[in-house]
Amino acid sequence: MKHSIAIRRTVKILSVAAVAAVLAGTLWVGTAAWQAHAQTGSPPVVSNAPDSPQGGPFQCNIANIAVFGSRIHVYCAAKVPGTNIQYFAAPGDSAHMLTTNRFLMLLNTAYALGKPVYLYYLDNTANNPPGCNTGDCRAIDWMFIVP
Repeated sequence: MKHSIAIRRTVKILSVAAVAAVLAGTLWVGTAAWQAHAQTGSPPVVSNAPDSPQGGPFQCNIANIAVFGSRIHVYCAAKVPGTNIQYFAAPGDSAHMLTTNRFLMLLNTAYALGKPVYLYYLDNTANNPPGCNTGDCRAIDWMFIVP
């Protein structure tokens, strides 16, 4: 009996340590990106999407994060100034799974730390993932958090 309790306690400790390591790594990557941006004075060019000018950066104070079969989205507490855009989404299909999972990890980290995310998004609504309404949602191009 004591042996199984010790094993459970060890598993819990290792689980917490693994989550802490992931959060620390994500924060470190975000810090490195922010420092690189601050040194160059301009954001790096990361989108090659045709006819889709980037919007942003938009500071999003996360109100909620949702995961659906066709997409993930983040709902921001405030709208992009001068618009009705308050949702930002990424596709949930297998072709975009890696990037979408990275977005989700960063969003969850920012939410857990109480930090805003800074979003760059695609203005062209033709790039919206399924379920991302053209009136209040845009596709996420890239994002970062600042420690």
